[in-house]
Order: sequence, then structure tokens, then C-alpha cells
Amino acid sequence: MPQSAADTFPAQGAVRLKTLVGLRWFAVIGQAITVFVVHYWFEFDLPLGTCLAVIALSAWLNVAMSMHFSNVQRLPARPVAWLLAYDIGQLAALTAMTGGIENPFAFLILAPVLIAAISLPLRYTLPLGLFAAACSTVIAYYFWPLPWMSQQELFLPPLYIFAIWVANLVAIVFIGAYAWQVAEEGRLMADALTATELQVANLVAHGLTNPQIAQQLLMSRATVQTHVSHCLTKLAMATRSEIAAEATRRGD
Repeated sequence: MPQSAADTFPAQGAVRLKTLVGLRWFAVIGQAITVFVVHYWFEFDLPLGTCLAVIALSAWLNVAMSMHFSNVQRLPARPVAWLLAYDIGQLAALTAMTGGIENPFAFLILAPVLIAAISLPLRYTLPLGLFAAACSTVIAYYFWPLPWMSQQELFLPPLYIFAIWVANLVAIVFIGAYAWQVAEEGRLMADALTATELQVANLVAHGLTNPQIAQQLLMSRATVQTHVSHCLTKLAMATRSEIAAEATRRGD
């Protein structure tokens, strides 16, 4: 059965719970594996218990969130923003315990900002970007030593650390802004179409012909053709294959 128009062109700020949970489980597993490899394989000294406690907190949050929102498919913007803010804080805390901005994984603080830029309104994305920038600043000056070989001392010049900090801030601003702009174009496209036109665009994306769409939506073929024409005009496109390609891309 074809997806609904809401599934193909999701409303701004409405994020699938399954997506957030899946991304956080991916982060939890990756963080745990990295900590264990660094501690046991490379035999670097790091606060293992504290790191695992921070990672376990994210796992607990994932379980609690899945249980609390068990009947919810999509979360509204505000709770999504708070969850992403937690992710930024958790990454900052874990990074601060493992070398701060000297840690090669410090740039991952950008990830929640990127998700916010793609899925949330600007009024939520901007504060998250500022929070990520603040966290990057804090871990540039306040952190536990980078885990390293006990018989060697790793020293990074202050100028190099400053350059890493600047690079992180630039990445947060420019990549976040670019992602938001691309996502905004998609949101404007969805807003430009009526609910019926969205349905027609979705069915076009699934390869249905005008007669099949007319039968599916219980309307005349002439009405379907009118909706297709409106889609072409509003989206500045020339063929229905372009509508199909754009609807498919937005639905991925």
C-alpha cells in the first residue's frame, strides 16, 4: 500500500521516534566499543567506570523513551530538541573525560545539530547550535588528559588546539546552516502543495498512472490531471517523472 502524503512529506519538527531511538542505540554501541577497545586493546588509561556510566545513561534514556512514547510514531519539535540537547551534552561529557577537543571524535558534537537542522524549525536549531558551540568551547579548555601510551607523552601545541576549536565551530555553523537550507527547500515544497496534491505526488512517485490515481482517490481523471499540473507549476517542474523523483527523495 502506498504511503500517505504525511509520510512522504513529513511536517516540520515531526521526527520519527524509531529514527531517534535507532540513532542513539547506534551511538551507544559505538561509544561502548570505542571505550573498550581503547582501554583493553590499546591499554590506554582512561576513567572506564565513569565513561561507561555516561554511556549507560543514554541506553537507559532510550529504553525509557521507547516505553513512555510506545504509542507515538512521531515526536513534536520541543521534545526532539530536548533529546538532541541531551545528546550534545552527553557527547561533550564523554569527550571531556577522554581528552576534550584533542579527542579525534570531538567533532561528533556536530551530529545532533545536523539532525536538528534537517528536522526542526530554526527557533530550535539555533539554540542547539549555540549549545554545541558552547560545549566545544568548554571541552577545549576543561578536560581530562587524552588517553595515550604511558611511556610516551602526547603534547599538542596550544595553537593547534585553538585551530581544532575554530574548525569545530566553523563546522557547526556552516554544515548546520547548509543542512537547514536544504531541508527548508523541501519543507517549502511540501507547504506549497495542498493535501490532495501531496497525495497525487505520492502516488505518482509509486508509478501509478492518472487512471489508477483516479481510481485510488475516487476522483475523475480530469481532476487528477489538474492536480498533476498544479504540482508541476508550484514545484517549477516540467514532467511527472520529476515529481516522482522529488517525492521519492523526500520520502527516503
